Amino acid sequence: MKLYLKECKKIASSILYYLFIAILVFSWSQNFRGVTQAEINRANGITPAAVGFERPLLSKPSKEGNYFGSKISEEDPEAIMTGVTRTLLSEYEDNSYATYPLGYYKAITLSSSKQKQVLEILCEITGLTEEELKNLPDDYFPAVTGTMISFEAMNVDKDENLNMEVEGGAETKSEDNKYKHFVSQVTYEHFKKLMQVMEDIIGEKGSQYSHEMMITYFGISEMNYEEALEEYNQTINKDKVTGGFARLFCDYMGLELGLYPIFLVVMIWMKDRMSNAAELIYSRKVSSAKLVISRYAASITMILLPILLLSFESLVPLITFGAEKSIVIDYFAYIKYILWWLLPEVMVLCAIGIFFTLLTDSPIAIVIQFLWWMVDKGITGLSGDTKFTTLMIRHNTLRGYEIIQEDLQIICMNRLLMAGIGILFVSLSIWILTLKRSHWGMIRWRLKAVVPVLSGLPVRCVSCITDAWRILKVNFHLAIRTNLLVSFAYLLTIPLLRGISNLDRAHSAECLEQSVILIGIFLIVPLNKPEQSKAIREVVYAKKISHWKILLLRFATSILLLTIMICLFCGIMIWKNCTFPFGVYAAETAIRAMALGSLGLAVSILSNSFMAGYLASAAYFLLNFVGNTTTR
Repeated sequence: MKLYLKECKKIASSILYYLFIAILVFSWSQNFRGVTQAEINRANGITPAAVGFERPLLSKPSKEGNYFGSKISEEDPEAIMTGVTRTLLSEYEDNSYATYPLGYYKAITLSSSKQKQVLEILCEITGLTEEELKNLPDDYFPAVTGTMISFEAMNVDKDENLNMEVEGGAETKSEDNKYKHFVSQVTYEHFKKLMQVMEDIIGEKGSQYSHEMMITYFGISEMNYEEALEEYNQTINKDKVTGGFARLFCDYMGLELGLYPIFLVVMIWMKDRMSNAAELIYSRKVSSAKLVISRYAASITMILLPILLLSFESLVPLITFGAEKSIVIDYFAYIKYILWWLLPEVMVLCAIGIFFTLLTDSPIAIVIQFLWWMVDKGITGLSGDTKFTTLMIRHNTLRGYEIIQEDLQIICMNRLLMAGIGILFVSLSIWILTLKRSHWGMIRWRLKAVVPVLSGLPVRCVSCITDAWRILKVNFHLAIRTNLLVSFAYLLTIPLLRGISNLDRAHSAECLEQSVILIGIFLIVPLNKPEQSKAIREVVYAKKISHWKILLLRFATSILLLTIMICLFCGIMIWKNCTFPFGVYAAETAIRAMALGSLGLAVSILSNSFMAGYLASAAYFLLNFVGNTTTR
């Protein structure tokens, strides 16, 4: 217990921990803060400035109401077929089919033979010939089809407000008017089979022709009074008011906890090595199991503590609301959801951080966790899409109690699996640490062959260097080479995560801004890492060559390499039929990457912790990239 409390105090005294809390609070403030009070205000008749398409969750619907909210269903198959056919025709004409295989945009261009197959499907659905499809009237499709809205449906009133007109009635749908307006010539069941064929033709997952995406985009319809009343009763009686808010809170916090804590965990174990305390720790009488478990428990406690405190901003107003309306609420909903929703996620993340840091004596766990975070975030839907191996459970809505109940078994299995993986990695970490303490010299020598331990090189090398070329050469091997290899390896993974072929200007910019600029973090942030060992830093600062000159040399070299790599990547994108101005986009990407890396380097130097630099750069990028996390 004493060791556990000591580790908690050690974490609480770290600058990196307060940086982690600041990022967490900022993200919470951007996404969740005020949501609860806004719903309470709507229930009390106070309408906020921005009103969405959903009715107030905590307000009982009235039969006299004219709008009861929206839902996603297959109740209107004609609307679904209309929207999907409109999308298919548009993509056929451009020969560019949007897919999201890992949650990130990828354009697919089909061969002429496959395009002919798509044309046959369109002709079968519409009952028109190729020539007739090329000369459709402007109002062939409705102005509004699901999430697609034509400019013709929009108008500006005398008060300069933008309004949307929805057609009230349509012509009688029969064989006679199929040339004027879309009328499906196939049944909905056959239409779904044709869309399965379309998915096979495209050959990538995540297109708009999957059954799930068809309903999501084009199955939007209005609820009736009975459905709205059932939803209200479900919120009050089954969810006990607080359940929906607790789920949304955990949804947002789960995104942050899926990545940011890894910096804190890695820092705890890397700090021993950077302060030359590793040998001392390995020689102490405290058992390996006690040390690992104490630090593991302390990490989990300190990570979840601010989450628990932030939940009170939502819980307290709901308690007051329940007392005023005489409604029974669940006071422990947030604690329960944090424990079974977020705790297993934090357990597996902390365990991975400990294991790979002990195994390699490097921050490689950050790269591993970042890749897992990116893939998991991309392939997981916003709600009701929990799989057996999902890291971050998503439920980005205050509603949907029934979705959680339907998926409860798979969610419980998933959380047990995550907790089990965490325990497994902790056990392996204890074994690794035991080996290191028993045969420290031999194990360290073997690990050097896999992940170079560079902390002992700089002083010995710099002291004998007299010319600029040798300084550059030594510093390249010391502080740049590994970063360069990591950056190169990362660029190779981008085509696996998202498409880099047949992109227009907008999607090319998205690829460069969301993925390529990250090499600035890998190349620039750790430039000061070798001198962050206390013993080495004292010797380096005593040398004749100023440390800032060495850093400037490393920085300039990294910028040059960064620019070359970005230009090569942009050149490959142009070669893969992407359309964008090469010079402008390459320059902007290089500048953004340099700024992103420079921010982390500055934090690293000021805090004397390269982990703080990584966290600062990653947080700045993710808060801009993720933004409002309610959309994929």
